[in-house]
Amino acid sequence: MNVFSSLETTAEISVTFAGFISIFMVLARRDESLALEIAALIRFILLGSMACLFLAALPLVAGGIGLTGTALWRLASSLGLAAGLGMGIFSSRQRRDLRDREVTAFTRLAWVLISAVGLSFLANIIGWPLSPNGGVYLAGVWLGLAIPSVNLVDLVFRFALKPPAA
Repeated sequence: MNVFSSLETTAEISVTFAGFISIFMVLARRDESLALEIAALIRFILLGSMACLFLAALPLVAGGIGLTGTALWRLASSLGLAAGLGMGIFSSRQRRDLRDREVTAFTRLAWVLISAVGLSFLANIIGWPLSPNGGVYLAGVWLGLAIPSVNLVDLVFRFALKPPAA
């Protein structure tokens, strides 16, 4: 399996996450308004899956217009780093709003993954340890896809551990 087919599969998984969380949001809001933590998790999952869709599709589109090799992976990694910084800023603002709320191990793991995504894209931009390549880029995108996955698990545990309404 080459990098481009792996990126296509990653884009499909990202769309699946976005679709699932959208259906979940509609069904969850049907009965009651969502708590601030739940709404934030839904935003993180939706934003993370859309960012991964963008990052997975970017090399496919850039490769389609003739950009290849080192230039393709350096450009894609630069845009991935910018998207990661944007997600980090957005999530830090959300986290500040949730300061008084419970911060779970899943939240901390998501922050670690955001940092790992940024470092992998930065390593690919500067060409360390290899010249910019698709494998390092794909690893960064997969790390990015792990962020909505972790938040989804957090969301499931929050609902599973929620006491039943009287």
